[in-house]
This record gives sequence, structure tokens and C-alpha cells, in this order.
Amino acid sequence: MVFMKKAIIVLVLALAVVVFLAMNAFGGGFDQGLAEIRASEQKNGVTEGFLVPADKRSLEEYKNDLVFLKRKFGASPALSELIGVKLGLVETEEKLFFLVDEFGKINKLSPNCAPGGEVDTLKSKAGEVKKSFNSVLAKRNSFVKSFPAESSRTAEVSAEAFQSTVQGANRGVDKIVEILDNQCMFD
Repeated sequence: MVFMKKAIIVLVLALAVVVFLAMNAFGGGFDQGLAEIRASEQKNGVTEGFLVPADKRSLEEYKNDLVFLKRKFGASPALSELIGVKLGLVETEEKLFFLVDEFGKINKLSPNCAPGGEVDTLKSKAGEVKKSFNSVLAKRNSFVKSFPAESSRTAEVSAEAFQSTVQGANRGVDKIVEILDNQCMFD
């Protein structure tokens, strides 16, 4: 009986050591991962009110950090999903930068409205941006639903402001498409 109690105690201690080592070997827990995400956000200029960096260079650095952190903390389902939301935002922002850059290049006085022309191509890119926004919202909703405790500690993702920010940006893309449609109304 005494031997059995000692064996159980040793087994419990061994299990605790294995769990501790596994947590450290696979990047630690949610708190550590969230702290590293926050450090990357601070380094790359993601301030309150912004979901991603506002300039292309910082956006690329932030993306690289997130890819690294996704590999480091991939064993944590909550962190993996959170990082997936943030990477989705980065990829959407990259598409949005491209859309806005190309929109600025269109000849506003005489746009090419032919099928396959610059306006048609840009409208297609706008559709991709909108799909990307919808994908990010779906990822965000999945994260909030699947990990309520963790999502409550990520206000920038869990708050309703996230959804309204993404929807507002989506409406901006709609306006670009509307302008493009108006430019080609008389062609």
C-alpha cells in the first residue's frame, strides 16, 4: 500500500514535469504567446485603434513575426487561431494596399472599361479584398466562440469594434467599386 502511494506520487510528479517541459518546448502558454504578439505589435507600430501596422514596411515585419510565432506556438490551439486572425488581417491589408495603389494609377479621364481592362481587373481585386475581409471575420468569430477565456484577453479581436472596423473597411472597398462603375457608365 505504501509502495502504491509512492508510485502514484512519483507518477503525478513525472506527469507535471512532462507537462511543464512540453509547455516550454512548444513555446509556452497563451500568456507567453500573447506577450510576444504584443511586443511585435509595439515594435511595428500597431497602436490602439489599429489592427495592423499602417505602413507597408512595418506590415511586412509584423507578418514575419506572426509567421515565426505561429510556428513557435503552433501547439496551442488558441494562439494558433489568434495568430491566424492576425495573419488574415495582414494579408487583407496587403491586398487593400495593392487595390488602393492600383486605383490611384487608373486614368480617371479615360479609364479602360473593356472586359479584362484596368477597371475590370481592379473590380476583381476588390472582390478578392472583400472575400478576405469576410474570411477574417469568420476566423475572428471562430476564435471568440472556441476560446472565450482567451479572446476576452484580446480586446482588439474580441470587441465589437473589430467587426465594425472590418465592415467599415469593406464599405470603403464598396465605394471604390462604385466609383469604378460610375466611371464606366457611359462606355
